[in-house]
Amino acid sequence: MSKRTIEIGALCDPISKQIGDLISANAAEMLDADNDAITRCYLLGYMSESTTARARSRLLQKCQKAVDAHSAQKTTPLSVSSSASVPSVSSP
Repeated sequence: MSKRTIEIGALCDPISKQIGDLISANAAEMLDADNDAITRCYLLGYMSESTTARARSRLLQKCQKAVDAHSAQKTTPLSVSSSASVPSVSSP
């Protein structure tokens, strides 16, 4: 398994651009919005540096969970229900 580094903050690429190939589009949109909100609150003075650091740490945890969830979806094999039936075709 390869490691990938994510940079978050005001001047960094969006999360969706950094790990968009590893997470779902919905998760990418949500994580980008969360990252923007954290950055905005910090820059406007609503959050201290320590609070911002904790929020970014939690955001990175959410990124990891999104990667794990997306990779689990891709590797989960499809199962066939035993009650599934194939319709019969009769010829005239």
